[in-house]
Amino acid sequence: MYFKELHEGHLLSVQQEKALVREKEKGNAASREELIVCNLRLVVRVAKRYMKRGVQFLDLIQEGNLGLIKGIDRFASIGGHRISTYVTWWIRQSIGRAVSDQARMIRVPVHMEMFLGRRRRTIKHLLEVLKRMPEQEELVQYMYQEDRESHRTEECGLVRGVDETRILKALRKKMRLAEEVEAREYAISLEWLLEEGENTKFRDYLEDTEGDLETEMQHKQEIEIVLGLLETLTRSEQEILSLRFGLNSNEPPQTLDAIAARRGVSRERIRQVEAKALGKLKKQIARILR
Repeated sequence: MYFKELHEGHLLSVQQEKALVREKEKGNAASREELIVCNLRLVVRVAKRYMKRGVQFLDLIQEGNLGLIKGIDRFASIGGHRISTYVTWWIRQSIGRAVSDQARMIRVPVHMEMFLGRRRRTIKHLLEVLKRMPEQEELVQYMYQEDRESHRTEECGLVRGVDETRILKALRKKMRLAEEVEAREYAISLEWLLEEGENTKFRDYLEDTEGDLETEMQHKQEIEIVLGLLETLTRSEQEILSLRFGLNSNEPPQTLDAIAARRGVSRERIRQVEAKALGKLKKQIARILR
């Protein structure tokens, strides 16, 4: 049934897509359904990249469909992007999460799973309060105060009555382990974004700020990992990628021609450095995923 619908879905022109989106925004269910069917190919394309990761192909497709539907429902005609660019992020997020969950079921102990959930809730709360991503020590101190108030020191692997220094030390250790687990999860997401020839997709992703607070939180954490990986590159590679994707500055992303003119070299030379740098990032991510 699914592959029959996949076969029936046709490629939309820009004009057809815009018309369907406008109708979808008016509440037209048929237009929404057509947008979904016409983008089912994207789900299969993304799902193929995640094969042999411990999740059955049809399960990947099912997860991708959920992401597709969410993306279609959230897409607004005022954004300027094609709908395929936008919904691919939601498809990838949904499939990537399923792969991550499968990996965690195998590798992450129950007590760490509980701590990860608590850490995410704390980040979400402090993000609302501080209007920025909290630092690791802010998370530790907040969770420590929670433990003191509720006498929940056993969650640190300790018992009531142990001194403050040891409790904080245990919390910091657990926080570092949690960050390593989540770095692996985000690496699964970023691996897809850094595939050769997909630089535009990577740039669109870095510029995307749509979504609820939890999605924004994940997006910011993934970008922090990208910035951390940039430190493994040469200074020239860092500067070119930063200019190319608009990282670490208020400048918009630059074209290859603009960067070439700025640095006094050829466009081809900038393209070569960019390709080499992205290749290095992919290798770094592959190491995280081992």
